[in-house]
Amino acid sequence: MSDLKRIIGTNVRSARIASGLTQEQLAERIECAWETISKIERGTNLPSVETLQGIAATLHVSVDDLLSHSVGESSLTRVTLEAKISALVRGLDEDDLPVVIRILEALTDRPSRKT
Repeated sequence: MSDLKRIIGTNVRSARIASGLTQEQLAERIECAWETISKIERGTNLPSVETLQGIAATLHVSVDDLLSHSVGESSLTRVTLEAKISALVRGLDEDDLPVVIRILEALTDRPSRKT
């Protein structure tokens, strides 16, 4: 259970930061105490289904997104960057999306920079 709390907390924090919201702003939008958001992000508390749905809707992510990433699979930096990319893409006009796809495809075709 503690792994699930940590996964949800990491994903909520990443999506919140990518959305440019403070804990207080997120809490206000879903009508809960900021301490609740803090406890969720630290992995101390497991959010209720209603709270999780409110967080997902406010941050424009799916509940599945908040549940699916494993901290062991991705670093916090990567999860945060992916959430930021997702937030930026959501803000684009539909006509711009093919350009973004071409850019991402070009990046994935490059040789890996990992050593």
